[in-house]
Amino acid sequence: MDVNELPRGRPAFLFHAGFRIYSFRTLIVATIACIPAILSLDTGVFGISMSSFYIGMLVHHILSVIRFRFYYEVVDVVLISLEIAVWFYLGCYTTITWINRWAPTAILAFTGALWLQIVALTFMWVFRVASIIHARGKILFRPHDLLSGCGSSIHFHSRRSILFGRALWQSPSRGEAPFIKLLRALLALAIICGLFVFGLNAIIAAPLRETTFIPSKTFRATMLSYDDMSPPVWGVIVAAENASPAARDIDRFKNSVTVTPQWDGSGVLRTLPQPPCITQPGSEFLYGSSWDVNSERRLQGIQFYCPDRLEYDSAMKQNDMVESASHASAALNTPDLLVVVNFTALGMVPTTLVDARMFAISVIVSMTRSTEDVVKNTEPIPLHPGSHILVSARRELRQQFSNLALSALGLFGSPRTFWVTKVTSILPDFSPLIPRDNNTATLRIYLQNDMRDWVVVEDYREKAIWDGFASVGGFWTFFDGLFAIVFGSGLMLVVFGAKPIGFFGIVHQFQKKRLRHAWNVDFPKIKTEGGTPGTEEAGLVAFLRERLIDIDLLEEKVDDDVNLTDMPQLGPGGKPEFESTSPLLKQTP
Repeated sequence: MDVNELPRGRPAFLFHAGFRIYSFRTLIVATIACIPAILSLDTGVFGISMSSFYIGMLVHHILSVIRFRFYYEVVDVVLISLEIAVWFYLGCYTTITWINRWAPTAILAFTGALWLQIVALTFMWVFRVASIIHARGKILFRPHDLLSGCGSSIHFHSRRSILFGRALWQSPSRGEAPFIKLLRALLALAIICGLFVFGLNAIIAAPLRETTFIPSKTFRATMLSYDDMSPPVWGVIVAAENASPAARDIDRFKNSVTVTPQWDGSGVLRTLPQPPCITQPGSEFLYGSSWDVNSERRLQGIQFYCPDRLEYDSAMKQNDMVESASHASAALNTPDLLVVVNFTALGMVPTTLVDARMFAISVIVSMTRSTEDVVKNTEPIPLHPGSHILVSARRELRQQFSNLALSALGLFGSPRTFWVTKVTSILPDFSPLIPRDNNTATLRIYLQNDMRDWVVVEDYREKAIWDGFASVGGFWTFFDGLFAIVFGSGLMLVVFGAKPIGFFGIVHQFQKKRLRHAWNVDFPKIKTEGGTPGTEEAGLVAFLRERLIDIDLLEEKVDDDVNLTDMPQLGPGGKPEFESTSPLLKQTP
């Protein structure tokens, strides 16, 4: 059996020349991208050694298409296996050590190129093994051939065409100067490489970074819907450093802090209940190890919930839209709060000016029962021994993504809405009615009158994955149009040899022979009508057929497994001979 004979009854893609060539080119481009990326991150021994390794990979795979006499198939398989082993070490190292959502763009780009590299490298290894199995081991000690087992189509690919393609170096215009052909090819290569780097950043790196660096914008609303959020819950969270005396004894901490609602009991309101604030059982670690927050240490916190005098009116709950004038009255559910902290009872008497936060208590005004939402979205107010502070606040709405990973797609963000407290002013409290015992601190909080519209702070996406695809499309469209203006032909024709009008799509790859025969039966003169280029009969029809239509795809003699590019016939000595008069198929010496 000829080792280059197409195998029967086996996966066709393993022996598809085009699939192997594009996997090879992907590997080359990804490896080239890894070199500057790793050097930008590490110029030490690790960076230089890994760059040397990537350069060695480039040399290995470029030489693998040259077909040296003593470069045996077994040597190539061993080298690829070693490269995969090194990659798994490097991939695990970078994933564990470098990769996180705070990583700079260079690391994310390097990681993307690294994973693209292993995908291509794995395919290359699979192709080698498939060829060896197909040849029953006969090619192990023969010169390596990238297209081994791909049938007669291997003769249509020269070493240069495997690396750079055939269409890139052919001229779509008759009588074109050689330097224009070279300039066009080099610019096309630069654009394709730029497209790869741009796409890697727009589709992978930038959306991944926005799962940490989340942009937000502010809206103003005159009406609100209460259907998709819980009503506001008035209260405070009092927190202390985990290493402070207050945090070490929770019962002592709770007994040293009081939160008292200042209910209005005058007039008709005297008949209404005046519920006290309730201390939630236990305590919570704020800023736990799984939270990325602006704090060096964890805090020990206790939460106080101040219930309403009356439940929300049922009509208010059922009404879809509530006007801004219907802000809950302080007389019913948001009384002024007086927080008193006894630092003597806490055992927090400062004896030094060092590390003031160890002797401070943080108070966070809450509008929801979710401790995490309150802590992450509300600025704390520090209290020190002897401080007496008056704070005015207003309510705002916060919308956050429920799932950051899904939101990176630009879809399925499912934002959730909750209340937050915005502190608008912090002033000294000169009221003679508040307790001013030695070594105590007080904080009086009230909701100020505010007739402005509701403020809604919403998370959103500037660089989602779908937006990245759109940006890549714009990149391609711009340079494709620029290329057409400068060189008279688009990038698809220059890079891939693909004309605007074709006969087959991706879904037709497995029935090209049948469709090709049907086209020739229905349109028997489609290839000859109007003459052929170079003859006296050639006219507009011949010109349009040559420049716009991939007519050579209808040639019955082209192998079904060959990629959608024009293939020449074999001449004497097994060298390709271009019989078509189309300038796209003429081979330059």
